[in-house]
Amino acid sequence: MPRIPDEFLDSVVYVYSSQERAAEGAGFGGSGFLVGVPLIENIEWCAVYVVTNKHVILECGDRPAIRLNTVQGRWDVLETFKDDWVKHPQADDVAACPIELSREGLKFSFVHSDLFVKKEQLGNLVGVGDDTFMVGRFINVQGQERNTPAVRFGNIAVLPYEPVEVDGIRQESFLVECRSIPGYSGSPVFLFDPQRYRRGYTYLESWDNRRARGPWLLGIDWCHIHNFEPVFNVEKQGEIKTRNKNNELEARSNTSMAGVIPAWILTELLNEEIFVKAREVGDKELTQKKSQSVITADSAAREGGSEHN
Repeated sequence: MPRIPDEFLDSVVYVYSSQERAAEGAGFGGSGFLVGVPLIENIEWCAVYVVTNKHVILECGDRPAIRLNTVQGRWDVLETFKDDWVKHPQADDVAACPIELSREGLKFSFVHSDLFVKKEQLGNLVGVGDDTFMVGRFINVQGQERNTPAVRFGNIAVLPYEPVEVDGIRQESFLVECRSIPGYSGSPVFLFDPQRYRRGYTYLESWDNRRARGPWLLGIDWCHIHNFEPVFNVEKQGEIKTRNKNNELEARSNTSMAGVIPAWILTELLNEEIFVKAREVGDKELTQKKSQSVITADSAAREGGSEHN
């Protein structure tokens, strides 16, 4: 596996229930990441959103806090309100919030929506066995002075042909053999083709090459699949130790299978009317500002009829 470019680390944020909890680096919360959606008229500009799981936001209360890194190697916190977050209309476990990143000193990147995997790519670009990596918050060593997201690697195990049910929730999901634990909820999961990627990365490569080379956003981590085993009495091997007559005591283990909500579900959310209209307004405002700019091309009509200097 080649080195992971820093831009993928810089796109990840940590989500906490308050600014105070963010400052403490509390264990409660989840991961999130920044996404950029290009405007229509001013295609070189993107509207930026922070994305995570709906269940992370619901658990964070009234004022979810987003912790990002700074160029000085520290962290800063942006506060949101729960009503700022838009949930998927079909109850999929994703939520997005528009975010303003104009505060000086923030160090960030974002995942461009052109790199989202599409459903029609199943069986072509996307298939069982493909390499993946996930970037998120490893709460055991998450970083106190700055966010230090951890990368986990794996492979696609099952394509999302049928919903996955976890704790009574049915969700369209890839199954990815990439161990997820609490804290990784909301992490971006990327599809990675080593052969395409090894063709080489250059800072000035064209955007068409970038789209063809990847990595691409496969989706959003939302759960891990458990395995349940009976608990045995250590002193009497083979005899099940129970807390009542119904033998209800079980041991739960992580199967290493993560549930990943496909990127096209996020596309649906970001194309909700509330987001589309806001992007249209921002697009028009930007176009108007450009037309009113005092900066003009370096040419002028001279006296005597010459039109260029």
